[in-house]
Amino acid sequence: MVQLFPARTQSGHIEQSSLKKQHAKACRISGIEHFPPYTFRHTCLTLWSSYTDPYALAYFAGHTSFVTTRRYVHPNMETGRTAMERAHEARGGHRIGHNDDTVAPETKLQVFTTN
Repeated sequence: MVQLFPARTQSGHIEQSSLKKQHAKACRISGIEHFPPYTFRHTCLTLWSSYTDPYALAYFAGHTSFVTTRRYVHPNMETGRTAMERAHEARGGHRIGHNDDTVAPETKLQVFTTN
């Protein structure tokens, strides 16, 4: 087995101090500017935010406050449009007490597209 960040510790598990040292060494050897290992977590959570709802993201990240999760969620027109399309598809033909003929035209969901 190849270990990316090998560490000889009593527990057999990598420890934070070992990880920091090995990360700094990997940056130095590869010739890239040093960056904090936390950058990996931030990048991962930011990418996941495009594919999952914010509450699931908060759960996976282990955040105790939703305010922390908001740092990773960057809504834009495309993600908003996708969310509205999913909501429209999820309504599943709900027809209790009304139908499209009795709904005022200005209240019907419209999905706008851009060219």
